[in-house]
Amino acid sequence: MAAEKSKVKGAIRTDFILSAEIIVITLGTVATSDFATQLGVLAAITGGVGLLAGDFWLPLLPVLCALTQFVIRREENLLANASGKSYLAHKTRVRRWL
Repeated sequence: MAAEKSKVKGAIRTDFILSAEIIVITLGTVATSDFATQLGVLAAITGGVGLLAGDFWLPLLPVLCALTQFVIRREENLLANASGKSYLAHKTRVRRWL
């Protein structure tokens, strides 16, 4: 029984290392591509990993990162420039994600 557990543990470790290598190679392949392509590849990778792990929130990670980086921060800067101190005061009272 102990030998079987050791083999399973070793197989899981090997699968994890190979999966990490595939992810690194894939992301390296699209490193010079445009942002949309990189985001699509990252979404596909996290989607696949999420489905295999039974985690349905993991595929949303790249979408949330892109939304925060390219939509919310830009909108916050526009509102800060347009409204000044009143928006900055509002921002201290209200969370970014409601």
